[in-house]
Amino acid sequence: RRRGAVKAHEPHDEGRILRVIPAESHGFIATPDGREVYFHAHALCERSLDGLEPGTPVRFTVEEGDAGPQATWVHVTGPAPAPAAGKGATP
Repeated sequence: RRRGAVKAHEPHDEGRILRVIPAESHGFIATPDGREVYFHAHALCERSLDGLEPGTPVRFTVEEGDAGPQATWVHVTGPAPAPAAGKGATP
């Protein structure tokens, strides 16, 4: 029987992968307002750091950690943007 209590969910922020450091099992997310948010590989939902590219769009929840903002949940929402013409493209 329901008691009328509704579980509140944390709001999700949006950003893009800034850089990934696989050897250290973490990376950073860039937010639209210019913040850098740390995330550990364990925060990734249904993904690993393998193949995660800078520019990949993500949603995440953030809390203040010992060393600054830290994402506790990261969900990839789309593919990384394609390289611009002439950059990294093979003929």
